[in-house]
Amino acid sequence: MKLRTRLSFFFFAVCFIFSAYSGLSLTGDVNNSGDIDIIDALLVAQYCVGLPAEINTNAADANCDGTIDIIDALNIAKYFVGLLDSLCSGTGGFVHARGEGLVAGESETPLYLRGVCFGNEVWTHDTIYTLDHSELDFQRVKDMGMNTIRFYLHYRYFEDDDNPYVYKQSGWDWLDQNVNWAKNYGLYLILNIHIPQGGFQSEGGGTDLWDIPENRDRLTALWKAIAERYAQEPAVGGYDLVNEPVVSTGVEQWKSLAQRLVDEIRTVDRNHLIIVEQLCGVKNNPSLTADPEYSWFLVNDPDQNVMYDFHFYEPMEYTYQNAPWTPFGEAGTYPDETRVVPPGDITYAEGIYNNPAVPAGTSDWAYYEGVKFKVMDTSFILAKPVTIAQRVDSGTVYFDNFTIKEYDESGQLVDTIWSHDIEPSSGVGLWSENESGRSGIGSSVYHTGTSALYVTGTTANAVCYFNSLYFEPEQDYSYSISGWARGVDLPSGASCSFSIEFDTSPSGQPVYHRNKAYLESIFKSRMQFGLENKVPVNLGEFGLYRDCFTDGRNGIQWVNDVLDIIGHYQLNFTYHCYHQYPMGIYYNDGSLPDPRQCNQELVTLFKNTLPDLP
Repeated sequence: MKLRTRLSFFFFAVCFIFSAYSGLSLTGDVNNSGDIDIIDALLVAQYCVGLPAEINTNAADANCDGTIDIIDALNIAKYFVGLLDSLCSGTGGFVHARGEGLVAGESETPLYLRGVCFGNEVWTHDTIYTLDHSELDFQRVKDMGMNTIRFYLHYRYFEDDDNPYVYKQSGWDWLDQNVNWAKNYGLYLILNIHIPQGGFQSEGGGTDLWDIPENRDRLTALWKAIAERYAQEPAVGGYDLVNEPVVSTGVEQWKSLAQRLVDEIRTVDRNHLIIVEQLCGVKNNPSLTADPEYSWFLVNDPDQNVMYDFHFYEPMEYTYQNAPWTPFGEAGTYPDETRVVPPGDITYAEGIYNNPAVPAGTSDWAYYEGVKFKVMDTSFILAKPVTIAQRVDSGTVYFDNFTIKEYDESGQLVDTIWSHDIEPSSGVGLWSENESGRSGIGSSVYHTGTSALYVTGTTANAVCYFNSLYFEPEQDYSYSISGWARGVDLPSGASCSFSIEFDTSPSGQPVYHRNKAYLESIFKSRMQFGLENKVPVNLGEFGLYRDCFTDGRNGIQWVNDVLDIIGHYQLNFTYHCYHQYPMGIYYNDGSLPDPRQCNQELVTLFKNTLPDLP
C-alpha cells in the first residue's frame, strides 16, 4: 500500500470512529500554525504509525496523559470534524423577544439561552487579557451543551481616559476575533459592559458613573459605536448594558441611563436584543433595593426587543463563604435545614444595650455576663449576635469566645444557641454609622483558640455582626449573650459590649432554611416581573465560590437545584464563570484554561442536564 494511501486510510478511519472518544481534552496545534486543521491530524497519524513527522510533542499530547498515541489522533480528528460541522450550521439568526420568551431568526424559532460567562479578567486587567480563553474554549462551551457566552468588556479595551471617544483598533480586532469564534461554533456572544466609565459597579465603588455626566456620555457613545459595528452580525446575541449597577442616590439614575442607552443604540441597530439588568444597589442604602418592585423597571423600546436580567447568589453566606472580598467565613454545606436564611427585606428592630461594657483605658481579658432579654414582640423573626464598638477612636477593643443562652417562660435554661470561639472563619462584618473604623480577626491578641475580633478607629455608632449565626427566637422566651473582652486605650466616651439584635421583615416575608424551597422562592419573586409585564427574564449570573465544591460543602447539589428550577421556569441563563480562580469551571491562573485544573464534576453536570432542559 502506498504511503499516501496508508495515511489517507488511517485519517478517515480516525474520523469515522471519533465519536467513541468524546469528552477528551485537546491541545492539537502540532505544527504551531495557529490553527487546528487537517495537517495536524495527518501529522499525528503519521507519527503514530512510525513515519517521520516534525511535530510539537507538547501540543500533540492532546489528552495530557504523557504519551502520543492513537487517542490523541482521534481527539484531534474529533475536533476538526466538529469544527466543520459548526462552521456549516452557525447560529439561528438574530435573537428577538416575543412575549415572555425569545425567538431566533426570521422563522422565529423558540430559543432558550444556555451558557456561561467569559470574565476576561476585567477585575484585574484593564487591557486585553489573552489568557482567559482561546478558540478551543468555544468548542468546550459547545461540548457542555451550551449555546451562549456572556462576554465581559472593560471600557478601557476601547478608549483611554486621557483620550475619550477615540477607539482603539486593537479593541475592535480582539472583539471581532471572538465574534468570529462564536460564529464558527454556532454560539451567541452577549456583549456586557462589565466595567463602564466611572468604575466597577458591583461593590459600590463606581459612583463616578452616576455623579460625573461625562462618564455617562462616554458610555453612551461607546455603546453606539459597538451597536453600529455589529448591527448586521447575528452571532452577537444581545447587548447587556451595564453589569450590576449600583447608583449613588436612587433607581431613577439607572432608569434614565438605561433609557438613554436604548434610544442611542436604536439609532444605528434595530436588530439586536437589549438586556437591562435589575438595579443591584443604592450605595449606603441597602433597604431601598431589598424590595424587587423598587429595583425592576421597564424601558421604552420601539422594537419591544428587551430582556430583563437578574443575578443569583443566594444564600450569599453559603455561596460566597470564605471569599476574601466578603465578610463571610466558613458557612457549611447545602442543603442544611439547621441554617436559617433571612428574608430580603430583613430590618433591624431592637437590641440588648444594657449588658456590662468594657471599661475605659486598658484592661485585661474579662468575662462579661449578659442580662436576659425577653422577646415580647411577635414581629421579631430572627436574631443574631453582634459586638458593639462605639467611639473607640484610636483605642482598640477585642472580643473572643461568647455564648448565647435561651430560657423558657419561667426563666429556666433550655438551650445554648451558640457557643462560638471567634476564629478566621467566623465571617464578621462591620457596620459603622459614619463609615469610620476598621475591624478584623487577628492572631496577636486572643483569649482562647488562635485569634479574636478587634475593632479600632470608630468615631460614632458601630457594630460587628455575625450573619452566619442567625437564629429564630421563640415568643416569650428570654436570651442572653456573654463572652470575653478586653480594651486597649479606650476613651471615656467609648461603649463596647456584647449584644443580640432582633430583626423583622416589614413586608411579612417568612424565614426560610437553606434548601431548594428557599432558592425557588427567590426565583418566583424575580419571575413575577416578567409574568406581569409579558417580557422575557434572564438569569445573567449564578455561581459559587470554589470552596463550596470542596470538603463536603456540596456545591454541585446547589447548582443542580438551580438548574432544575431554571428548567421548571424555562429561564435563559449564563453561569459565572468559565475561567477564573475564585469561581471558574477552569480555575488555573496565569495561563489558558487547563483541563487538569477543571471542575470536572460541574462540566459533567452541565453535559448531563442541559440536553433535558427546554
